[in-house]
Amino acid sequence: KVFNSANSLAQCVQVCKRLALAHEMYSLKFMDVSRTLRMEAQLFEHLSSKDQITARYYRVFFLGQGLPAHLRGKSFVYRSGSAHKLISVGEFTQQIKGFFAGAKVVNSTDPPSLKLVRTALTENLKWRDFELRKELKKVQKDLTRSDKDDENLLQVKLEEISKALAELNSGKCAAVLTSQSGDECERKQAETSEVERIVRESPFLKLIQITTLTVSNTKEMEGKEHHLRLVDATMRHKRYHQENNIEVFMYTRVMKPSSASVLAYCKDRKCTVPEAPADKRNEYRDLWVQRNYVIVQQPMPAVRRRVPIKASAQTMCTPLHNAIITLKDKNEEMKSAVLAAKESDDNNDLVPLTQNLSGVIDAAVAGGIANYISAFFDGTYLDSMPHEEPRIADFKEALEHQLEILNKGLQVFHSKLENNQKLKPLFDHLNKSYSKMVVQLAKGILKRRGSKIIKT
Repeated sequence: KVFNSANSLAQCVQVCKRLALAHEMYSLKFMDVSRTLRMEAQLFEHLSSKDQITARYYRVFFLGQGLPAHLRGKSFVYRSGSAHKLISVGEFTQQIKGFFAGAKVVNSTDPPSLKLVRTALTENLKWRDFELRKELKKVQKDLTRSDKDDENLLQVKLEEISKALAELNSGKCAAVLTSQSGDECERKQAETSEVERIVRESPFLKLIQITTLTVSNTKEMEGKEHHLRLVDATMRHKRYHQENNIEVFMYTRVMKPSSASVLAYCKDRKCTVPEAPADKRNEYRDLWVQRNYVIVQQPMPAVRRRVPIKASAQTMCTPLHNAIITLKDKNEEMKSAVLAAKESDDNNDLVPLTQNLSGVIDAAVAGGIANYISAFFDGTYLDSMPHEEPRIADFKEALEHQLEILNKGLQVFHSKLENNQKLKPLFDHLNKSYSKMVVQLAKGILKRRGSKIIKT
């Protein structure tokens, strides 16, 4: 009943399985086994026929001596929303602000910088100064007090706040920010040391960082492919496994090609960052992504909305590797849309299919393929990144798979036109553009595999 009231049907199924086993093997109440199995069957029918509201997850990092002692320097994964309503990251941020008055709450994927910590401390001090002055006025107006102890105590606290603000604006940390001496690595080390000093010494700092998370798994964290990708099923069915008993979450950071992390990656692999002429910059070629994984102490969703993070890991995705991941994720989304439209007679299920077909085919014909060619097949990318050569085959295989899914999607779309004649112009446009896309790929990236593509 608890899980059902929270709309956690996957957890209800697991409880039913355990109850049925207990009734069959231990209590020997076979009628209860029958009732439990019928309840489980109803839950599976509901999961199969209706999309479930899935929770959103956020990583929340607490920094500063002004926060409660049991939270300082710790990170948690929070589950937001209710059984029937999702809340946005803005609403979740406001909820966190309500719990921690005066705290600086930011939405970011980057580690706290010196500039952010100083800004947060300044705001924390000003808020504390305002609260103390308000309390002082209240004490001064209270004529029933016969002594001045409370008033004197507040005056002392206000002097401490004023002193801390003055030190913050003219102290050591300001010199670190304005210093231009030394290389980038030395400046980073100086900033890190100053952040640690402020966190250690200031009793007023209250900084909370919120990062939106996506559901991941151990296979993805290890760079392997999850077995569910090979299963032809809609996302509605796959979510039953993907969003139940979650132990690994992930968030990404887009890195500049000149960043220290990218340069360290290239140094370890004895390669160089691929460069292109200034007038031929390519977004795919410059897209370095750091994937950050967090592992929680207890699988989610759980009874508690907040679970501590016990470990974390990072991987760097090169531009080519990121392009492959993007292609595979899009293929997975399109495959789900094709299956949903094929199995349903509801016209609303055609919307995700037509949106996915239009998004992929129109983008490819309008220059997407040319961008891939200039990014990875101009003859210079592999010169800079020779260890990436085996991934070229993976990239081409993902493109071929995408063409196959598009072909199946167009076939399903065509089969639904009998009851949707208004969509025929859109189908004709997509079919014509798809033919152009196939020819472009057969003459370009996949020219050695052209016969296979034309047949598709």
